Amino acid sequence: MAQKLSVLLAQLSEKAKHLEDIFAQAKTETQGKIQNWEENAKQKAAKNKAAFDAKKETLEDELKSNWETVKSNFDNGILKVKEDFRQARHNIKAATAETKAEWAEDDAEMSVYFAMDAISDADQAIIDAIKARQNADSY
Repeated sequence: MAQKLSVLLAQLSEKAKHLEDIFAQAKTETQGKIQNWEENAKQKAAKNKAAFDAKKETLEDELKSNWETVKSNFDNGILKVKEDFRQARHNIKAATAETKAEWAEDDAEMSVYFAMDAISDADQAIIDAIKARQNADSY
């Protein structure tokens, strides 16, 4: 952009110098030549205005297009962040549910082992009770 700006400024300087030269020369020109010069200047101005308007319209279209792209990218980015957040929240809930299920299964397994141990203890207690009764009845 800086190089383009310096080129434009150089062109502006050249045109200003050219106008300065024409102005100095016009002091000695005839009325017809001045009118001719004026017509040429008006035509150049109209041509430059048309080029300026075309460039302005192009830049406005580019700006609008770029803005739409930026806006679309932003909106898509927001939607992606929201979707990623929803997915992360879902994953956390699923992991929490999985952990709770594993804990519950571990508790159930432990309870079964306690019950099996209690049955073994009960079995031994029954044997001990029978032996004690037989011993007591033998007297």
